[in-house]
Amino acid sequence: VIDLFKYPTISSLADFLGLANTNELSNVHQTEAKNEQLKKGKTRINQFLKISKRIRNFSNNL
Repeated sequence: VIDLFKYPTISSLADFLGLANTNELSNVHQTEAKNEQLKKGKTRINQFLKISKRIRNFSNNL
């Protein structure tokens, strides 16, 4: 509500709101990219742990 008084014209308010939406979309995309990186990292860790477990089991069976 306070932002309404910062922008005296409809045009300036519309510009502000458009910029806010752009920033929000940018933040959403950044969050999605970070989540995807985390997911890939977890997958790599799980693959490493599986391989490590197989190696340990193999060496224990020698």
